Amino acid sequence: MSLIPFGIVTIIPIGIARQRMNPDLHDLPPRERVIAAAARLFYEEGIRGVGVERIAAEAATTKMSLYRHFHSKDELVVHWLGEVARAYDGSWRALEATHGETAAKLLGGLVAQVAAGLSDPDHRGCPLSNSLVELPDPGHPGRDVITAYKAKQIERLQRLCAGLGVSDAPAKGVLLHALFEGVQTVAQTMDRQALAASLPAFVNAILGKRAV
Repeated sequence: MSLIPFGIVTIIPIGIARQRMNPDLHDLPPRERVIAAAARLFYEEGIRGVGVERIAAEAATTKMSLYRHFHSKDELVVHWLGEVARAYDGSWRALEATHGETAAKLLGGLVAQVAAGLSDPDHRGCPLSNSLVELPDPGHPGRDVITAYKAKQIERLQRLCAGLGVSDAPAKGVLLHALFEGVQTVAQTMDRQALAASLPAFVNAILGKRAV
């Protein structure tokens, strides 16, 4: 599993973003199989890249059964995005529980988690950010899920910067968010290990001090 959870801020445990079907999943109820299949396909191939027929087949069920649980593909998309956002929230809470004694330790744990996710060859970016590109309609309910999570994450990073005592914490929290989002994108075309190794230096440059 990765962060964000590469989950945390930007990286989600890969297992949450895309669950691979396995023999155990075939024992799940149809609704849960649909959710697991959709999670994997949406993350690996994109929301627009797969249809309900493909999802139903992957879930070893029927299109009729899928629509019995989700009235539309959009409803399934929104459900998946909500699960991803909740997984990210859980990842952040876990990070606070493990490294939350001080802001410095929390930042160190976060950077280590993001760096670990960057090194995963199966990680193809933040599923929420990827999905935003595929949902151009500003009225799509999935966008509300994504923007709400991203706003919450920025606020967390701003509080983290304030706890570190850096100047202009609100702006630097936004910059950290942009960094964590951006490295997940460029990791698709760069040396992942080198990028992960450079992450602490990028963070320190933004904060203006050696924080990690």
